[in-house]
Amino acid sequence: MLDKIKSYLEYRSVFADLDAINTYRKTRNASDAGNEIQKISVKAASTSPMLVRPGTMDAITLWDVFHEKYHMPMSDLVCDGWIISLGANVGYATAHLAHQFPNASIVAVELDRDNALMAEKNTAQLRDRCHIVNAAVWVTDDEEIHYGGDDVHDLSIIEDRVDVASQKVAKTVTINRLMEDFNIKTVDYLKMDIEGAEAELMNGDTSWLEHVRAINIEVHSPPADYDTIKGVLERNGFNCVKSGNQTVPGVYGIRPD
Repeated sequence: MLDKIKSYLEYRSVFADLDAINTYRKTRNASDAGNEIQKISVKAASTSPMLVRPGTMDAITLWDVFHEKYHMPMSDLVCDGWIISLGANVGYATAHLAHQFPNASIVAVELDRDNALMAEKNTAQLRDRCHIVNAAVWVTDDEEIHYGGDDVHDLSIIEDRVDVASQKVAKTVTINRLMEDFNIKTVDYLKMDIEGAEAELMNGDTSWLEHVRAINIEVHSPPADYDTIKGVLERNGFNCVKSGNQTVPGVYGIRPD
């Protein structure tokens, strides 16, 4: 009984009402990806319901974003300028960040076209502040690069993580180019969840780091290595702590005042 009460209270902390809870549970358990896209209202993104595709990991990702909140800064942070979200997926984290930081503008990058279109719909009410870029974040610009994966939430450009049969192609973009295109001088917060590409990114040109105040990187090992990425951040002036969870640990870095 106590477990049921706890589960119910957790649901009520995330979803707007009982209808949203029931829709979420049905959608999460659906096995048919062809079912109609569902609209689910959450408290922390109250301007419009989030769109969820049955038969995908959308529902699990929705819960991770609005309940677990791994994408959020781990310290009190004033974000009234720019936030960059790398690995935007279908836009749940982008919508949540936009609501949590109502004075910030967000550039959200997603390599998969279908996911990017969903992200645009999930942030449609926030389009004056949320900019969705369909590209793969990489160490070079304007390169065609292959990606793939077992699910729309597990897409990667790292060869060892790609199912060859499901490969698609995306254009690449560097963080420096993103900052140039949007005239970004300072990034208040940068969230990075790019399924292993962080290893190459943090081993390349990291000059963009000097413009970042706080950063949260999911570390997908292999190919990425927690200690290596933490070392890069520390050498660039960040104080670092562990973030994420046991399955996918992360590094959170913030510049001292």
